Amino acid sequence: MRLYRRKILSSVRFAKANNLFENLNSVYETISSGKCEHCNSCCMEDVNANYIEFLNIYDYLKKNNLYKAYKGDILKYYFTRLYRNSPCPFLQKGKCGIYPVRPLPCRIFGHLSKSDYEKNYEAVLEQNKDAREYFKKRYSVGLPEEVVNYKIPYCNEFIKKKDMSLEEGRDLFNRVFVLDTAFLNEKLLNPTFLNTSLAGWFAYLEFGKLRSGKLRIQLAKGTI
Repeated sequence: MRLYRRKILSSVRFAKANNLFENLNSVYETISSGKCEHCNSCCMEDVNANYIEFLNIYDYLKKNNLYKAYKGDILKYYFTRLYRNSPCPFLQKGKCGIYPVRPLPCRIFGHLSKSDYEKNYEAVLEQNKDAREYFKKRYSVGLPEEVVNYKIPYCNEFIKKKDMSLEEGRDLFNRVFVLDTAFLNEKLLNPTFLNTSLAGWFAYLEFGKLRSGKLRIQLAKGTI
C-alpha cells in the first residue's frame, strides 16, 4: 500500500508546513479541564477520528518509535470489531499510549450531562442497528447483539466544572472537521474516507480501504 503511505507522509508534511497540528491543539485546549479516575471503562470503543487527528497520532507514534509496537494490536482490534467487544488497542497496562494526542471523542467523554449522554447513546444505538441491517443484507453477516447494543456506562466519577452541551460538542467536531477540508482541497484526502474510525485509518494504511473491508467481512464470516 505504498500509495496510501506516500499520501499520508505527504499529508503529515502538509500539516506541519501549515500549522494544522497547532490548530488542532488550539481546539483541544478550549475543552474545560476535568478530573478522570482512569478506570478505563470508557476505553471500549473504536471512536471516529478526523484525518488530522489520525495524522497527529500517527506522527506521534512514529516520533516515539511506538508504531510497530502498537500496529499488531490495532489491526487485530479493527478486524475483529464486528463480532467482538474488546478494549482499545492503545490501552496498555491500564494506561493510554496516545493520551497526549488522543482524539476528540476521548477528550470530551464525561463532559456531557447524563441526560445528553443518554440521548447521544440512543443515536449511536440507532446507527448500530442500521449497520446490523446493512451487513445482514449486503454480506449475510449477522452482528452479535452484544456488539450492537454495547453501551459504555455514563461516568459518574468524572469531575468537571460544568456540563458540556450537545451543541458545544458539535461545534468542537465541526472545528476539527474544518481542518480536514485543507486536505480535501489539496486532494490529499478522498471524501469517501470521511467518518473513518481511528483503527480504520491504520487498517487502510496497511491494507488499503477495499482490502481492509473484504478481510473484515471474511473474518466475520469465518471464511479465513
